[in-house]
Amino acid sequence: MVEKPFGKGKAILIGSFVALSYQRDHAESTKDFLVALARAAGVQPDAKVSGSGTAEIEVRRFVGDHDQFIFAFNHAATPAEAQISVDISWPVREVRDLQRDAVVPYRETGGRLTLRRKLAGGEIWVLRAERR
Repeated sequence: MVEKPFGKGKAILIGSFVALSYQRDHAESTKDFLVALARAAGVQPDAKVSGSGTAEIEVRRFVGDHDQFIFAFNHAATPAEAQISVDISWPVREVRDLQRDAVVPYRETGGRLTLRRKLAGGEIWVLRAERR
């Protein structure tokens, strides 16, 4: 690993594919290292996941001017009690579960949208948040 000043910042070069190692083994020390590098670069997560069994929950989003699509993937074989919080830049009219075609309860505070749900092992939750 080498750190070198570059322009107004710096470059950190690693002679290994650390992210692939984490994807395969989920070692906590590797996760901590990758998160520390991101934080040192000023990166802040726009989605946060908490709750029992959520270590393998992945959140992806497509953000538009009038709606936001949220995908929550439970990569684990076991269920998870997920609380998912995402940045939202406008007031929400409704959140809908697209697979069940049902309105989803949510909390909206301080520019964040928070949702809760138990996700089965391997389940994918697909939501649409619509702008008011």
